[in-house]
Amino acid sequence: MDHGSPTGKLLQRLPGDHERCEAMLGGSAITLAACDARQRYVWLLNPPRGFTAEQLVGRSLGEVLPAEHVAEIVEFHEKVLTSARGERREIRVVVSDEVRYYDVTAKPVMDGSGRVAGLTLAAVEVTGLRRVGIEEHLALERERAARLAAEARCREAERQIVSRSKLMRGFSHEVRNPLSAALGYVELVLAGVKGELTEAQRFFLSRARRSLDTAVGSLDDLLMLARAEAGGLTVHLAPTDLCAMLRDVAEWNREQAQAAGLELRLEVPDTLPVIETDAVRVRQVIGNLLSNALKFTKCGAVGIRASHGECADAPGPGPWIMVDVWDTGPGIPEEAGERIFEEFTRLKSGAAGFGLGLAVSRMLARALGGEVTLQSRVGVGSTFTLWLPAVTPGRAGRG
Repeated sequence: MDHGSPTGKLLQRLPGDHERCEAMLGGSAITLAACDARQRYVWLLNPPRGFTAEQLVGRSLGEVLPAEHVAEIVEFHEKVLTSARGERREIRVVVSDEVRYYDVTAKPVMDGSGRVAGLTLAAVEVTGLRRVGIEEHLALERERAARLAAEARCREAERQIVSRSKLMRGFSHEVRNPLSAALGYVELVLAGVKGELTEAQRFFLSRARRSLDTAVGSLDDLLMLARAEAGGLTVHLAPTDLCAMLRDVAEWNREQAQAAGLELRLEVPDTLPVIETDAVRVRQVIGNLLSNALKFTKCGAVGIRASHGECADAPGPGPWIMVDVWDTGPGIPEEAGERIFEEFTRLKSGAAGFGLGLAVSRMLARALGGEVTLQSRVGVGSTFTLWLPAVTPGRAGRG
């Protein structure tokens, strides 16, 4: 190179040895360049993607690409030349309709009289990183939007739950009170307060009592669900003799089983331990399960069976009390095994009740630290199992 030419003199003033730069950085991702005061490239190492040194050396970017596509870098060069101060900036350049981004550092080169003769450039293309940053930003925005939408849905669901709970509580109380009164009067008549009853009278009044009892039970389920949704469901643990309770539940439902032509069996071992649980809630669950068994079983038998100990099918580490309520009814299809535990679900159209019994039963069982599960075969029958933690009085946890 003619070191007497303007270009040669500029290269002589470059900091460091540009030939050594070529030896060390040639072929790297860093573009090194020198421009004169008119922004024409006089030296170039590792040209930007898609260009050759021959295309750029001796020319300015404005002579190679449309002016509007290189406006940012031209303005950046001009600022460094004018201010005589180095600067670093991310520059946007459009090449063949492709937007590219470069991290560019520019420093002025001074001549012997202290005037700016040109500048040196070091640039690294960061388009890929910028694209990743944009994608991450968009992903964060999508996540934020999804979170806000989920929060809005939660608020709306909470509002609907509160509204529904208020409606159910009001409706249940308004309807339950007169039904309970009617049930009380029927029981008084059956008890003989108005004199002896004929067999026919007793038969019809017994049927009326069962119907009223079922209606009141359904409303109790509705109230229970409303309380749970409002956070008002509580349990009161106390020593509970399950043997006595299960015998009492069976006897309470025996008349209904006989009226339906069903055998009601009870298999409860005397070795069943007394446990810490809520007797009222347990009785509600067993009563719901047995009521369903009696309602849907047309012939054969229903029963209550209890056992105690460890079990591979248990919902967690034991020991457990297992109370099975079984029937010889139509059975439940496997695909409906979980759906029947949802609120307001009835597999058989026209069946009595709101379709809440199983939902409430599972909810109560979980509040007691247990679970309700199902085993069923279509055409054979179903077994609902209430799992209760076998926590004996005075023990803080299960062994």
